[in-house]
Amino acid sequence: MDSLGMGFLFKDRSEIKIVRPIRKVEFRLLDLDESVTVGEIVEAVMARGSAQSGDIRVGPLKPGKIGLNRVWSDYICRLQKDGGLRIH
Repeated sequence: MDSLGMGFLFKDRSEIKIVRPIRKVEFRLLDLDESVTVGEIVEAVMARGSAQSGDIRVGPLKPGKIGLNRVWSDYICRLQKDGGLRIH
């Protein structure tokens, strides 16, 4: 069954996919040392937030204006049990 509990309405129609919007946090990291890897960024986001590795996207490392790298990233926010968002 799907997460919305509506799958039974369209169970005979495989072309219909039931989805719901998700909240994402997008951010840029600036002035990263050139030794930092994408894997280390994913691990750092997982350690600080409530995201799992499959929920995290990291773009390619690009050189910044002063010679250090920059990168964008985003991840899916999970709702806390009290209904609030946990964003670090």
